[in-house]
Parts: sequence; structure tokens; C-alpha cells
Amino acid sequence: MKELAYLKGVTLSDEDFSRPSECDINLGSGCFFTILHNGKIIGSEGQPIAQSTMFSWVVADQIQKDSNSSCTQLHLIRVKNDSNMDSILLQFWQMEELPSLKSLLSEEEEFCEIQF
Repeated sequence: MKELAYLKGVTLSDEDFSRPSECDINLGSGCFFTILHNGKIIGSEGQPIAQSTMFSWVVADQIQKDSNSSCTQLHLIRVKNDSNMDSILLQFWQMEELPSLKSLLSEEEEFCEIQF
């Protein structure tokens, strides 16, 4: 895609993002900001924006609005399925995990918990 030359050398989470295909992962809006990393690449006016995420770089662009469509917004992320995906998702869930009560207790408090 020569019109996106400004993204040359960037590892995209979906190299064929401009070709419609099945969705590999669907994330809720509640975790959107937790997957973002620092880094954004902006091309010329009207070109897609690339954003760094924990899944590699994703590309976002405006949807051409069809005058007959009732859809006003659509949010989609497609992630390339690779061997590293399990570790990436594990990192994500570890970030979301609440600390266990045991890790917050001192030795004396743990002893009391066991005894009572």
C-alpha cells in the first residue's frame, strides 16, 4: 500500500487490515485504555492513524458513511493470531488481576488468619 508509506517498517497487528475478514478478538471499551502504549503515527490529513498497543500497532481510520445506513459508529480491532498471543493475553489478565489478600498480610496477620 504505497499510500501508507509512512507506516513502512511498522509491525502491524494485522498486516491485511484493509481487507475484511473474521474478527479474532473482541475487546470491551472498559479495557481500551489499558492496551494502549505510548506511540502514535499520523500521516497526512485524511490518512489512517497508527497507535501502539500491547498487541503491536493498530490502524484506525474513518468509516465512509453510507447515507442509507443507520450505523453512526463502529469500533473494531483485529489481532494477528500468533504464538505470542497467549503470553500477551496472560500479561493483560495479570494487569487486571486484583492482588490476593494473602500478599497484603504480614506474617503475623497470616498466622492469625490460619489460626482463626
